[in-house]
Amino acid sequence: MLLFFVWPKAVLYTNLGMGQSIDGGLLGHGRGCMIIPGGVIGMYHGKGNDELVHWARKDFGFEQLPFKCFSYNVAFYCTTLVVFFLYEAFEEDVCKGVVELGVYASNVRRRIIDIGAKVVQHGYTVTMKVIRTT
Repeated sequence: MLLFFVWPKAVLYTNLGMGQSIDGGLLGHGRGCMIIPGGVIGMYHGKGNDELVHWARKDFGFEQLPFKCFSYNVAFYCTTLVVFFLYEAFEEDVCKGVVELGVYASNVRRRIIDIGAKVVQHGYTVTMKVIRTT
């Protein structure tokens, strides 16, 4: 059982913004936002961004290959990589402004693809009705 006073907390200790030579280097390279407290906290929240592509691919596909034959697994894996590239292109080209770049595929599915709709057929046309906000 977790008590309210035992919640995990983080302390960020840094020498950024203390007027040392590193501050001048950051300012000289146009990275002045990194020496203010909000920028330091933003960098802390962004730690591990280099792992996001690896985890995004795992979230998109499977960790375990489905076939016993090696050549089938190679074809499956290569197809998964191509489809993952298409997903990333879709995220950047179509979803830019609706979702942040680099979010996991499940998040894009929840925000973009999983919408309430009604498929209606009138004569020879099939339409999908969605609410105006969608």
